[in-house]
Amino acid sequence: MKIIAVDDVKQNRYLLQKLLEGHGYSVETASNGVEALEKARASTPPRPDMIITDVLMPRMDGFQLCRELKADKELKDVPVLFYSATYTDKKSQELAMSIGAAGYIVKPIEPDEFIKIIRATLEKYERGELKPIEKPLEESEYVKLHSERLIQKLEKKMLDMEREITERKRAEEKLAKIVDGVNIPAFAINSEHKITHWNTAVESLTGVKRETAVGSDKQWIALYAKKRPVMADLIVDEAPESKFKDLYGDKYKKSSLIESAYEAVDFFPALGEEGKWLLFTAAPLSGSEGTVIGAIETLQDITERKRAENALKESEEKYHNLVERANDGITIIQDNIVKYLNSRLAEMWGGTVEEVIGTPFTDYISPDERRKVVDHYKRR
Repeated sequence: MKIIAVDDVKQNRYLLQKLLEGHGYSVETASNGVEALEKARASTPPRPDMIITDVLMPRMDGFQLCRELKADKELKDVPVLFYSATYTDKKSQELAMSIGAAGYIVKPIEPDEFIKIIRATLEKYERGELKPIEKPLEESEYVKLHSERLIQKLEKKMLDMEREITERKRAEEKLAKIVDGVNIPAFAINSEHKITHWNTAVESLTGVKRETAVGSDKQWIALYAKKRPVMADLIVDEAPESKFKDLYGDKYKKSSLIESAYEAVDFFPALGEEGKWLLFTAAPLSGSEGTVIGAIETLQDITERKRAENALKESEEKYHNLVERANDGITIIQDNIVKYLNSRLAEMWGGTVEEVIGTPFTDYISPDERRKVVDHYKRR
């Protein structure tokens, strides 16, 4: 059986490969999600029997890799096992399972126990017992949960770094590796509102180079025409909610999962050739004593989703207008109750739309025809 093992740490890949090969499995390795996806798609039959992946990796992390695999008609049935020492919390595991993972293994684990899980999962796969998720996460929900997992993990990483090291410079260097290692556009600022981290993904999104951004207080420059606070600035200032209201109107809300974090959706005409819709989330970075020492902000490009939503809305409006202008009476009936009708049918039935909706449709059928109409309705 062929397994693809994915981890950005060379030593981890080597140990995992040797462990699996020692139990008779054929193993390919990849250092990130992009490389793993390419190898899985390039595999000549048979396709890989399993993919074991770490979570936090550069270019494409484990969550996005799993999403891409489950969206590929040739690879969607391949079981994906997460194997992580960093994302060990319950919500990370729940997110993995909600996007189609076959299991989630938390490091450290005894080799024998690890192999038992691999064998049990492959046996379920061979018996066809690994069913696809019944209701996949909507893109908007996935983006939100993915961002929140990243933010919480980055915050935890910063706390861990403060406990492990005493030199602030070394702590910032470690955080830079984490921020730059993820494929979500992200930046961080310190308590003086100076940019400390500006990853490759945010460079690509905004066109602003790291060399220009880091050390400055120009976090606004890629998004706005003139200087103004961004959401991370408000977090650092521990600003009251009224300030968020002043700057973002009804476009913002408190995060439901991260304490003291906020998120918003807005359109930025200066990004790209035609502008971009962004979902941005900002959360505090706290010191060892709980004080706010900075903030991190992620910027998710949701332009395609917004375009799809707008196209659907336009289609629904066109359909609604077509129905309302029709000369024929049109209705939608569910469980004998009128759920919708156009103005023409309301007029034919001698009432208004508001009066008819919610009433039994049989009230509007003549007694002579009622039984025949009801029998026909039941046979549908």
